[in-house]
Order: sequence, then C-alpha cells, then structure tokens
Amino acid sequence: MQPTEQMLNDAPPPYESRRCVASLEAFDPLALPWREMRKNPRDFPDRDVAKVSRARTVVGLTFVDRNGAPQRIYVKRSLLRGAFRQLAARFRDSKELREFELAGAFLRAGFTVPEPLYYSEAPMKSESARAIFYATRALPERWKVAKEFFKGSRTFAAEWESLAMFTRLLHERGVLHSDYRSDHLFMDRDCIAAGEPPTRCWALIDLDGSRCGRAVSRGERDRAMRQLAESLITSGLVEEDLKKFLEIYDREGKWELDAAAILKAAKGRMKK
Repeated sequence: MQPTEQMLNDAPPPYESRRCVASLEAFDPLALPWREMRKNPRDFPDRDVAKVSRARTVVGLTFVDRNGAPQRIYVKRSLLRGAFRQLAARFRDSKELREFELAGAFLRAGFTVPEPLYYSEAPMKSESARAIFYATRALPERWKVAKEFFKGSRTFAAEWESLAMFTRLLHERGVLHSDYRSDHLFMDRDCIAAGEPPTRCWALIDLDGSRCGRAVSRGERDRAMRQLAESLITSGLVEEDLKKFLEIYDREGKWELDAAAILKAAKGRMKK
C-alpha cells in the first residue's frame, strides 16, 4: 500500500502551509466546530470524537471530496499556545509533520498504516494559538483492534504466531514503533486464516516518535516486547505465550530476549 494521489504543497490563506492530496483540496479543518465537538460529542453522532486532551483533539468524520466520493478520515488538531512555543515552531518541523512524512516511509517499506492525506498550519485567533492539522484515511472496516481480539478470546494461537512474524519483519527492515502496544495494532483475521503474509495481515497506528530506516538495537527490541506484553497482560498473556512469540520472533536466539524477565518488567510497570 503506497500513496498514489498527487500531493499539493501550498499555503492558501489563512493557512501558512499545507500539504494535501488533490482530492482534499477543499477540506477546511478551521471550519470544523472543534470547541463544540470537544464539549458535546453526543451532538455529533456522525463523527467519532476519538481523543480529547488539553492541546489535542482527534475526530473521525466523512468528507465528500472534489470527485463527489465520501472519504472517511481522522483529523487531529494540535494547538500551540504561548508566544515562545509559536515562535519556536516556525524554526522546526512539528511532530505532526514528522508523522505525516513517517507514514509515507512506513508505506514505502511495505507496512500498512493510515494513509497520510492532509497537513496544515494556521493561526487561530479564537484560541490565541497556532493550530496544526493532520488527517489520515481511516483504515477499512476489516481491520480490528488487536487488543480487543485478544481480550475477547484470551487465545494466543494463529494470530499470535502471525504477530510474531510481523514484528520480526518490522524490526528486520529497520522499522521501530515507539509505543508497540496491542491497541496500536490492527489485524485482519480473515487474512491470517488464509495464510497471507504477515505484512498484509497487520496494520499500525499512532506513529508519533517512531522511525524507519535504521537498525533496531537489542535494547529497543526488548522495550518493544515489554510494551506489547504490558498491553496484553489483562488479556491473559502468560509466560508460555511470550516464549512462543520470542521463539518465532528470534529463531536464531540472536537477541537473547528472556520471556520471564520481559513479563516481570511489564507487570512492574503496571503497578506504578
């Protein structure tokens, strides 16, 4: 899966910079009722207010593009408040722009992630802030959150083995997800059941802080295993499951990853 649409790189006022696929040229995130969506999400049944924090809001919505086709997208708005932060942002790339570019790199490396469609920056006088917008195409409905599957089945079988192979390929190709948790992994169970290659059966979201194109160290692999284990302990993950995973992930035993130590560290983090 790779981006195929023409990408625009311009700055239509009041936006000071913009990158977007041509079909979303008319998309105007400044026109969205952000304050109302944050305060009263139930008033917007056609939208998915997926995340609300002090500085960030993520909303899923359907946008009809210039070809008349409805596209389901997720839009993140980040606010930079304060004169210093807004000034500093003019001299370095934002986290959202790095994520936009990183998503393209993941796709080119052969891994499925939400396709980056839109990025822009603009002043928001109503918020006394600088706004950064980043939008991606929603994953198709066949993709299901891995955490929900394991929580519901408490069975670590074919899907677990496929995930181990996927993780091995991810790290072999120099791709590291910074928060490798089951709620950031999506799976296509029909694809797994059909014996398809792991890269076609798994997808990743939330790439902030991740990287592509550099060797993954032993310490980084250990941390990824701890993150995954911690996210699945409440789903019934036990030491034997993790041993099986590591036997597939590291067939040659090159990285000397210890299932008992990883699980102990994961459980320790949960108690903090």
